[in-house]
Amino acid sequence: MVATLPLIFYPSIVAIHSTLLREAVILFGITTAVRLVLLPLKRCSRLVNYVLAGALLHIAVLLRDDNILIYVSAFAAALVIYAAQSGYVSKRQLGVGIIFTPVVAVISYPIIRSGVKFLARTRMLRASGRAVYLGEIVPRTVAEFVAFSWIGAAYFLYAPFPWMIETIPDLLVSLEGIVTFGFTVAALWGIRSVGKNHASATVGPLAGLIIAVVLYGIGTANYGTAMRHRQMFIWVIFLFGGVGITEHVTFTWPFQSNSGQRSSRPDTGRPDSD
Repeated sequence: MVATLPLIFYPSIVAIHSTLLREAVILFGITTAVRLVLLPLKRCSRLVNYVLAGALLHIAVLLRDDNILIYVSAFAAALVIYAAQSGYVSKRQLGVGIIFTPVVAVISYPIIRSGVKFLARTRMLRASGRAVYLGEIVPRTVAEFVAFSWIGAAYFLYAPFPWMIETIPDLLVSLEGIVTFGFTVAALWGIRSVGKNHASATVGPLAGLIIAVVLYGIGTANYGTAMRHRQMFIWVIFLFGGVGITEHVTFTWPFQSNSGQRSSRPDTGRPDSD
């Protein structure tokens, strides 16, 4: 429940028509697919659950095919951790794979460079309008991409910052950023807690989130665009943040406390005289 509160009350989610047309469908597809993989429906076989998850992800890809790299990376990371924990891949084999990762990166350098150029062009196209931020910074090389990645990710997740506020809508969206930042801090506890027992279920969504915010952070230079696009991914922060909050905050509802008081009364064997 704690994790869903921002999705219920964020103005950028409930008051933007494009959210209802596309981002909401993508969000539903991603979260439901993850749910079907991690917690399959008991009334259906595992194969049926996987087919349904694949169909939902396919719909999400049709609506925004740029995200396919994010989905593949997230599931690949989860599968690697699951295979290592289940014994399908030995620690030695995993170590060899890690050692050869730089080699794969060097071989893939032309593709990576082309991707950086594509994001640079996208950033320049989006660097227009009143809500532009850091529009003059356009990473065109891999080194510049790496150096700017964390800055772009921060603006993508939390902008507009206080110094960027000019109108009432800016103020409302900036409050969203503050709440999201609070959930991000709480997510550190949630990740540690969930990761102890469900490492693959933790690594997969986190890998997808990190790749998403880095790529969208580079390709976005307008917080009006960012607040729509980040809706597809910040649910991961809310999920782990909700776990972290519930671990450190006790929520007591009135009907629960009353029932607890009634159950704590000694049984005298006589009817109540109240």
